[in-house]
Amino acid sequence: MYAQKLLSLIIKGDLSHLSPDVQLAPVLRFLATGAHQSNVARDKYVNIGSSTFGKVLRDVIPIMQDKLCTDSISLEISKEQLKQSRDYFMW
Repeated sequence: MYAQKLLSLIIKGDLSHLSPDVQLAPVLRFLATGAHQSNVARDKYVNIGSSTFGKVLRDVIPIMQDKLCTDSISLEISKEQLKQSRDYFMW
């Protein structure tokens, strides 16, 4: 669901040689593993260099932040959720 939304928001810009899915895939893998070089080097479908990956990361992360954070993260919690949080962390 979110992947489709992100793909529709990723514009090619100066990375016109990379499709949106080829841009999103290494970013998601990087966020999941924390590693870039080893993942990209082993991936036969997404073969991009470090400088290109840096540009992709620079372009895609703000899109993810704008879309996913506003849709998924809320700092408003109910009194019941606050009580559960206190009970969990304060023992």
